Amino acid sequence: MNNNLKIVNIGHYINRTGTLFLHSLLDNHPQILTIPGVLNFNDILKNKISSSEKALELFENENPKFFDTSSFNIFDKNNSQLFYLGEEKKSKIITNKRVFKETFFEVLKEFGDLSKGNIIKSVYLAYAISHNEKLDEKKILLLHPHEQKICLEFKKLFPSSKFLIPIRNPIKVYFSLIETRRTKCNIRDMLYYPRGSFKEFIEGLNNFKKNNLNMYVIRLEDLGNKTEDTMKKICEYINIEFNKSLLISTFGGYKYWGNTINLQRNNYDEKNYESFEKANKNDLDFLKILNIEILKKYYTEIDVSNINKYSLYKIIKPLNDEIIFIRDFNIKYLFNYLKFLIYYIPKRIFLIFKLIGCDFINDK
Repeated sequence: MNNNLKIVNIGHYINRTGTLFLHSLLDNHPQILTIPGVLNFNDILKNKISSSEKALELFENENPKFFDTSSFNIFDKNNSQLFYLGEEKKSKIITNKRVFKETFFEVLKEFGDLSKGNIIKSVYLAYAISHNEKLDEKKILLLHPHEQKICLEFKKLFPSSKFLIPIRNPIKVYFSLIETRRTKCNIRDMLYYPRGSFKEFIEGLNNFKKNNLNMYVIRLEDLGNKTEDTMKKICEYINIEFNKSLLISTFGGYKYWGNTINLQRNNYDEKNYESFEKANKNDLDFLKILNIEILKKYYTEIDVSNINKYSLYKIIKPLNDEIIFIRDFNIKYLFNYLKFLIYYIPKRIFLIFKLIGCDFINDK
């Protein structure tokens, strides 16, 4: 078994920034050992584990469709739309369950203890061995903790690991979030509730910096428009050789069609969301205020000259998405509307204090 693998993580501080696109580009590199999509490790992270059998049970319970990617559907958590693979969108990745289990136990036993880090590494190594991958050629173990909270947990488990953090124009991120949420709610016949994520916007990359993550920040726009140059820089950061496979979006070697719920495509496409194109000045100023640090550092092409300490009052104003939510009132969901109204002002005041705490008031 190759015990010299360096750990690299893919993560984000907010959704819709392209982590799966980045993962799919790295997926087929001969020096990288990884698993397609995003695995769920919450139960392993939060529970005390007394045996390797218990560890496997927790993993399987939280990832019930792990062994056949075609069994995923749009309702599954972290499905990554792995049910669309290959040229005809009908390919699937099958992992032999018996071989995986036997290998998992063997690898974990070889590690010598039941630490959560060893359990996670054993999952990835068992997967690679199940698929007859050449472990001796691998240099990188690529994990995908995905969410900010899980990234910070992985930093504790693997303190010397590196992090690849894609970011995206945060104004477009917001409109992508609300349109994706609306689409999912329509499919699942659920009430649409305005998507917040405002706290995540304000914190940006600060939580990662405070926790001393060794991270490389990648603009999704550059990953899509300057793919080769960007991937070469990533190779330098994680110390692997550049390979042409890094220019093709795949999972398990099959063409990958992305994770946009109402749009399947195999290459980068910067979508102009309808709500973005129709956005009013208040919405745009609101988002600029929340994202002022990232805009000033990474998106200098966006004009923020009208944003200063006197702009904070705009945080109180409702966004168009919130106005639509109230306008479409349905007595059936009265509790949800009351919840929104009761927490509206306290949440906005909280945002203002968060901005002040991040030195926004001093225009730093």
